[in-house]
Amino acid sequence: MNPEMQRRLYEMEVAPPPAVWEKLSLNIDEINADNLIASKVLNAELVPPASVWEKIDSTINNVVDEKPVQKKGTVINLRRLAVAAIFIGVVVTAWILIRNNDSRALARVENPTREQTSPDTNTTQEKDPNLIDSPFT
Repeated sequence: MNPEMQRRLYEMEVAPPPAVWEKLSLNIDEINADNLIASKVLNAELVPPASVWEKIDSTINNVVDEKPVQKKGTVINLRRLAVAAIFIGVVVTAWILIRNNDSRALARVENPTREQTSPDTNTTQEKDPNLIDSPFT
């Protein structure tokens, strides 16, 4: 925005309608009336009877004589925690065994099978002339 336009907008004055000033004046008068009431309420004091002070003093003295009450904190019951851990272990073990169809597969160790290969035909060993090499043997 060029500086001339900014200056013109800054110096521009528009007169508000007269009804707006009347409403603002009424609102300000109400606010001032509320301020007077608020100051009276804040400055109001009541003197309690002497017997009330005696009861308050005796109550305070009784509280000071008593031991302070300890707050209850979160207590972890180790027995319950151990039972929960055992229960979770049993559930997990049962789940593993049920998922496995062969229940003895966990204890059994499978031996790897050796692949049978045909004898090497490139060796210099003597071969039986009656033996025919077959790719399916």
